[in-house]
Amino acid sequence: MAKHNKLLFVCVGKDCKKKGVKKVFSQLPKDAKKRLNKSDVRVVETKCLDLCKRGPNVIFDNEFYSKVTTEQIEALLKKHE
Repeated sequence: MAKHNKLLFVCVGKDCKKKGVKKVFSQLPKDAKKRLNKSDVRVVETKCLDLCKRGPNVIFDNEFYSKVTTEQIEALLKKHE
């Protein structure tokens, strides 16, 4: 199994789906692979993180992000380069 230095956890629970996580989840791997070394990043679907009212929720490098939109993804990735 390949080693990934960066893991992005994306909640795909029911409430996050209602709040647009599908768009975030589809864009995140593409943008991450452009901005970060392709072999260094892996995007992982997670079940509910119990913060449904704050979704979509993403965990990246042990930092938690709430209400993530597709417009915020580039800035989030840039912060973790």
